[in-house]
This record gives sequence, C-alpha cells and structure tokens, in this order.
Amino acid sequence: MTSRATPTPPAGGPGPDAGPDAVPDVFDPRQYAAGVPHAAYRVLRDHHPVAWQQEHEVLGRPAGPRFWAVTRHADVVRVLKDSETYSSYLGATQIRDPDPDDLPFVRRMMPNQDLPGHGRLRRLVSRAFTRRPLRVGRTHPGPLAVRAGGGDRT
Repeated sequence: MTSRATPTPPAGGPGPDAGPDAVPDVFDPRQYAAGVPHAAYRVLRDHHPVAWQQEHEVLGRPAGPRFWAVTRHADVVRVLKDSETYSSYLGATQIRDPDPDDLPFVRRMMPNQDLPGHGRLRRLVSRAFTRRPLRVGRTHPGPLAVRAGGGDRT
C-alpha cells in the first residue's frame, strides 16, 4: 500500500538498546523463530499504531526502503477504504517492492488494485467463499480436519 501523499518518515530509527519506548521490529524474520511475536504486535497497537519499520536483508535479498506498519484494525479499515489517499495499485501490497519490470503484472492481481477495479473483482468471487459453497465443495475431510487427539487426518 502506497500513500499518494508522501509522509515524512522519522529520521534513522531506534537502535537495539532504545529503551521501553522503542518501536518493535516485526519485519525481522528472526522474530518469528519461536512463533508470531504477539507481544510486539500488542506494543505496536497500543503505543505505535502507525510505525516506520525496517526492511531487513532476507535470504540474499537486500534490505528494502522501509514501510509503514498500520496495526490497529480500525486504522487498517480506514486506509483500505481510502483509495484517494492510499493506493494498492501504485506500489503493490507486498512489503518487498516488486521489480519494476514485474509491476504491470502484479497490478493485475486483485489485492493490488484500487476501486473500482478491486470492488468489481471482489464481487465476482465473493460468493464462492461463503459457507455453503465451501461446504458443498468439500467432498472429504482433507488436511483441514484435525482429530480431537491432534494430528492431521489425511
């Protein structure tokens, strides 16, 4: 999601010893080694609902230009509904910016479109994801069913 108005990001950013007011870094994949960092997201939602995040080097891909993380549900809904200010189309919705040569293709995907195109595609597919079509389409339990004792039933 790209802002049509260029916000001024904070200079630099907190270091590793920035203290209790530091903005948690939720993009660093090492944060997820032991599971989703729920406590870090709680701090973001409660104290830094719109936070400037680092984009670390990952699997040989260079560090990116950083991004704004919007972590409160009401704020996310507001941003998603305001395509005059924020655009999924301009830079796409992936945290990592797509290669400029790939951007025309990426912009054709529904999550990377703004209104009215996004709404038209969403209306076309939304009925397929209601309870009844999903229930009718499943002819066997498949990997989604889990026994009470745990483990996949495949």
